[in-house]
Amino acid sequence: MKLTQANYYSPKANREYFSVSQFKDFMKCPAMAMAKLRGEYAEEEGRALLLGSYVDEMLTGTRESQMVFLEEKRNELFKKNGEPYADVAQAMETIERVRKQPLMMHYLSGKHQVIMTGEIDGVPIKGKFDSYKPGEFLADLKYLKSLRSPNLFENVLDYWKYPMQMAVYQELVYQNTGDRIPCYIVAA
Repeated sequence: MKLTQANYYSPKANREYFSVSQFKDFMKCPAMAMAKLRGEYAEEEGRALLLGSYVDEMLTGTRESQMVFLEEKRNELFKKNGEPYADVAQAMETIERVRKQPLMMHYLSGKHQVIMTGEIDGVPIKGKFDSYKPGEFLADLKYLKSLRSPNLFENVLDYWKYPMQMAVYQELVYQNTGDRIPCYIVAA
């Protein structure tokens, strides 16, 4: 199966290719992860996912894709009077702060939403990168409620298993290009 933007998250793609998100699901609850794969369970897309998608689209999307996103999600992002909901207004402030940070914007300047597949220990793996500059770097944008971990004894990156995600992405780049490139997390 050739993965595209349209089918990347499809049930068929999720059965053919393992992802870091699926691995995290299995670590959390194997029964839930299997129910998702069989189509018996689907998590609700919460505000966190919506806001993360909004921040990602506004920072890395094209003007056209941004307009499509805003039209599709208008009722979830804005009140009837056109004002943004409070969490959206906060996301807008974050977007403006990130845009003023040259280093953050540099790491978001690569090709966006690049899909690669490979195999790790005999398991077909898929990955979708927020920002990829061939031969130079790979970066993933994370819009976090807090830079503090819910677990006081673990840093936020380890808590959300981001180093594992980046290691898998780095391996996919290596398998597809032969390049060993640095990976960055752009956390806002």
